[in-house]
Amino acid sequence: MRYPKPLSVPADKRAKRRAKELAWRRVRAWVLVRDSRKCRVCKTAEGVDVHHIKFKSVGGDDTPENLCALCRCCHAEIHAYRLVLSGDANGKLKIERTA
Repeated sequence: MRYPKPLSVPADKRAKRRAKELAWRRVRAWVLVRDSRKCRVCKTAEGVDVHHIKFKSVGGDDTPENLCALCRCCHAEIHAYRLVLSGDANGKLKIERTA
């Protein structure tokens, strides 16, 4: 018995996915340069990645104003709700420690 070939992703969906990935890479690179490839909280340059200030799950977007560079430790603190970021990354970014 022969099984049908698995359906591949249509070309237009692949193109949209590639365009979205390319746009994210460009914005991510821009944010890392803006933040001098250092964590905005502790200023370390090790293990730095880009973080959404307002989470995407609650309506945040991929704009540079909503993104900042964070090290792995500070990023973990945010997701553990021990550190809170608010404001605009291009302007005044507010960093608060919770109890």
